[in-house]
Amino acid sequence: MPLILAQNEVSLSGHAYGDRTGISYEYPPRYRSVIQPGERFIYYMGRRRLTGSNAPQAYFGSGLIGRVQTSSSDPQLLECEILDYRPFAEHLYFKKTDGSYRESRAAEQGGYFRNGVRIVSEATFDEILVAAEALAPEDQIASGRISVNYVTAETRDEIERYSVDVAKRELITQFPGQSILEMPHNNPGYDICVGNPLNPTRFVEVKGTQRVDPVFFLTEGERLFSDTHAERYHLIVVHGIDLLARTHRVSFRDGSLKGLAELEVTQWRGRLPWQRPS
Repeated sequence: MPLILAQNEVSLSGHAYGDRTGISYEYPPRYRSVIQPGERFIYYMGRRRLTGSNAPQAYFGSGLIGRVQTSSSDPQLLECEILDYRPFAEHLYFKKTDGSYRESRAAEQGGYFRNGVRIVSEATFDEILVAAEALAPEDQIASGRISVNYVTAETRDEIERYSVDVAKRELITQFPGQSILEMPHNNPGYDICVGNPLNPTRFVEVKGTQRVDPVFFLTEGERLFSDTHAERYHLIVVHGIDLLARTHRVSFRDGSLKGLAELEVTQWRGRLPWQRPS
């Protein structure tokens, strides 16, 4: 589930956490099971300031959780890498115009905002992003400086559909005359079967991203499937997707992903080389 990460100038505990906006986030071990690689988050800033004054509570950016490790400054704490950080064009006030909280559970739980890390629903996450990006100048959205990766669940579905369609066209070219069969949604291990379904020529996994680099997230089950079927496994990453212009780039890899550079444990993060194989 998506998260809200509080990055406050002054914490209730008085501890000065070693956060670096868009780079890393330091936190106590009680959030160990919540902060996981690959999870999406929105930054939140509380009202307390170092000067002793108060300021409006607001949301100010979004990103992805990366690698988690023991804090480099305090062995009693943990820290996570921040990936794909996108600042909002303007801070978004934590209440709506009707006075209700953007995080609806705040009205139900006393002391809700004392939690530095909060789980929110997909609907709440999307609503905050939509509201924040409605403030962004059109030129910033078009240039990619504002996060369009996580706008709505519908957009994520469209990216997935776009990626699979691109992959199918690529496979028709790579494997002329062979059957290209799209598997049911969330089929374990692969998305497309090339050849006879009873004895496939290739098991094809498809990943799609609006990021320019061919970066993807992989479950442990997907990684193990690539090992077990290494001789027939084929990964396609459709990246740099622009849904409006209908443009993209494509990168490929054959074989097990076990030895892939920049592949990290828990939710596997990998990167394919830019070069398209001959």
